[in-house]
Amino acid sequence: MKVTLSIDSKEAINLNLANAVDAVCMLDDVERHASIFSRFAEHPCCDVRIAVANNTCLSYKTLRLLARDPSIDVVCAIANNKSALKKFNLSLFEEMVARDVSVAAALAGNLSRVDEEIREELMDILEAYDDPKVVNLVLDFKREQLIDF
Repeated sequence: MKVTLSIDSKEAINLNLANAVDAVCMLDDVERHASIFSRFAEHPCCDVRIAVANNTCLSYKTLRLLARDPSIDVVCAIANNKSALKKFNLSLFEEMVARDVSVAAALAGNLSRVDEEIREELMDILEAYDDPKVVNLVLDFKREQLIDF
């Protein structure tokens, strides 16, 4: 992927990897930049895709693409994205959890952000996970819910 910055269509500058990450980070997390972020979500460098995954204005299509990214670091970033956590269905969460324990732990640590309609089912999936850290995060969340109730 070649990333080019054009200023008033008169000058064009090719951006290297570091500049591409910086360009993503400089853009405001607003709806008008969502289409630019969607293009950067296809960048071959995972650092660029991680920077994209930290934005909440992303379309569902872009969020889903990043949730299925080959890089676990990108998937973990999406597991911490409050917009994704509200939009994803249980099936997509199951795919993410199956990928890696770090993704499962990130989701377990963000249960309060998950849509209430599927939260219980996701907690059941995470509680059955074969990692004590993930299970403890779910149990901690349940305890907090009881205290708040």
